[in-house]
Amino acid sequence: MGRPGNRRRRAWKGKGSADLKSVARYCWINGKWHTADRPLILPANRAYLYGDGVFETFRSRAGRFFRLERHLARMHRGMDVLGLDTGDGLANALEALQDVFDRIGSKDVVFRITVSRGSGWLQLSSIAPAEVVVLAQLAPESPPEAGRAVLSSVMRDATSPFADVVTCNWLPHILALREAEGLGYDEAILVNNSGHLVEASSSNLFWITSGELFTPAVECGALPGITREAVIESAAAAGIRVLEGSYQPEALSAAEAAFVTSAVAGVRQLISFGDAPLLREDSRGVMSRVRQQLERLIASETHAASPGKR
Repeated sequence: MGRPGNRRRRAWKGKGSADLKSVARYCWINGKWHTADRPLILPANRAYLYGDGVFETFRSRAGRFFRLERHLARMHRGMDVLGLDTGDGLANALEALQDVFDRIGSKDVVFRITVSRGSGWLQLSSIAPAEVVVLAQLAPESPPEAGRAVLSSVMRDATSPFADVVTCNWLPHILALREAEGLGYDEAILVNNSGHLVEASSSNLFWITSGELFTPAVECGALPGITREAVIESAAAAGIRVLEGSYQPEALSAAEAAFVTSAVAGVRQLISFGDAPLLREDSRGVMSRVRQQLERLIASETHAASPGKR
């Protein structure tokens, strides 16, 4: 595959086009919101030491949440797999989400909820109570397109008991993205042990061929993303056939157009995969139709104005 040369990764911009590095961040822990500019978590926290925990990242739009209950259902599945019990901790954290809007000065906010197995480092086993931490900051206004993608040498294990949950050990995806950026690309595409396409570094993968929408099946190791599910629903509502299955990388190379999806960034377009260019719009307008239908779905479920009217 060709090498496009080293380029600086484009930063996301927040409301008012402020660099997100300067945006205030807040942390909820032990029942209170704090500015996240000082130490708040114990050094022996097991999520920090071992990745012993689960997390969910999502966002609010005009103070409302899109399918938060599905994020929480996935988090509870992960907690069951890891044997974590927060008591009232998670419920208390959820009640506190609305309280941060005035602090940030916006109701368009990105949240990350992390549940860890508390603190303890001398032994792998632990009886410490689970701990809940929430991070919050201003949502990006216009995330960049996903840009140029390349096949990663890092593989995703579809047989892992953690394949369908989000644990605090995201190292394979981090290494995949670092590898891609080191080659001058913007995004990494992972395959599983059988060589089938799975997903991008932090998002689900879709591509368009002959007016049909393709995506790797969850059985291949793809995370059952909340936005992924919404895109599939939106495509069906728009009369577009969606095929979930096992696909070799050549299927993506031969596609007309492709995009990746996540709860925070929404739909981001790929402009190439390795040496293969990808169109900004497929010949039958599938991408535009899916985006428009997804925007309508999000607006209807969050009771917010459509993006074009905000």
